[in-house]
Amino acid sequence: MVQHDGYTCSTSTPKPLPTASTTEQPNKLCSQATSQRKDGQCFVATSFSCFPSAPSTSSSRLLSPLSRTSKPRSLLLAVSPIKDYTLGPNYSSYSVAAAAAAAAAPIALPSDAREPPSLGEITRPDFPILHQVVNGFNLVYLDNAVTSQKPSAVLKISAKATDAYEEARTKVANFVNAMDCKEIVFTHNATEAINLVAYSWGLSNLRPGDEVHGLIVLTVAERHSAIVPWQIVAKKTGAVLKYVGLTKEEVPDLDQFKRLLSKHTKLVVAHHISNVLGSVLLIDEIVVWSRNVGATVLVDACRSVPRMVVNVQKLDVDFLVASSHKMCGPTGIGFLYGKIKLLSSMPPCLGKFEAGTPAIGEAVGLGAAIDYLSSIIMQRIHKYENNTALSASSFAEEINWH
Repeated sequence: MVQHDGYTCSTSTPKPLPTASTTEQPNKLCSQATSQRKDGQCFVATSFSCFPSAPSTSSSRLLSPLSRTSKPRSLLLAVSPIKDYTLGPNYSSYSVAAAAAAAAAPIALPSDAREPPSLGEITRPDFPILHQVVNGFNLVYLDNAVTSQKPSAVLKISAKATDAYEEARTKVANFVNAMDCKEIVFTHNATEAINLVAYSWGLSNLRPGDEVHGLIVLTVAERHSAIVPWQIVAKKTGAVLKYVGLTKEEVPDLDQFKRLLSKHTKLVVAHHISNVLGSVLLIDEIVVWSRNVGATVLVDACRSVPRMVVNVQKLDVDFLVASSHKMCGPTGIGFLYGKIKLLSSMPPCLGKFEAGTPAIGEAVGLGAAIDYLSSIIMQRIHKYENNTALSASSFAEEINWH
């Protein structure tokens, strides 16, 4: 017990209080208690409980006088570290004066006290790259304006995300039987994939003034987004578009298709299954005709990939595009298949082919959709849809439409 300026001050035995925070709420600490910060450093907080008593002749001015009430008051004097309670070697121990209950009573810091560590000192151990030594000095990273470095926890999750993303690419490659997963380029959708081919392959293979050797053959049944990119490329390069018409049965005229092909044909664009007509083109035959004249073949397989087995090696197509959302997968992700020799020779488009932050979640979702379709078996899906279409067609013929 200590008497000071009319008050009797007593101290209590330290008690662990692991949930208390010495840095955020010092006024709520109990007298002489251990406390742990969020970073794992533990402290002992020393305070005095003061009670009114007879006036004292003591000249000590450690504490400023309190108002004379019968209610005990607690004064927090200082906070000191407990080294044995730290979480690990990455955290430095230190001592700080916490607060004085009286208004203007300064408290002297212990002789071994130093300034609290900076935020940089506290967080630096979390960043593995900052542990590197370059030219004999610890690395100091100053380019946070471009991108921030990643703490260990994020790196672990990022590694898993990267693995899942590339696993989805492998699933797509296997699904269409590509020779290498490098032949699969993720895009936002099939439309973007077609535009990628148009502006990368098209502009580098169809030159201005090459009207004679720049023929592009496509059917009138192609969807709008599969035609417009080639109209733009043709306008820029002088290439000529040739359209394959429809037969009386409203399906692309394959005889006309074959007649339009010549040694001047640079590219053939064709759908596998039409979303408007429901027609299924004989892609393998179209590819053979195109090969005979040295033309490159781009196939829009958005409707066929989720409904039948699509084997790019067997079809021997040069490019093939599809969208995830037509395959029971998420929106915002699609893919381009391209023969590795063609992709390697194509100039960069938006940072080669995949620019910016990838749609990781969507790609993983596409992989899950492929797993789902594969579990049903594609041949079974094709047979079911074909039989359903035949039944619907037979039923429609019996209806009197007039």
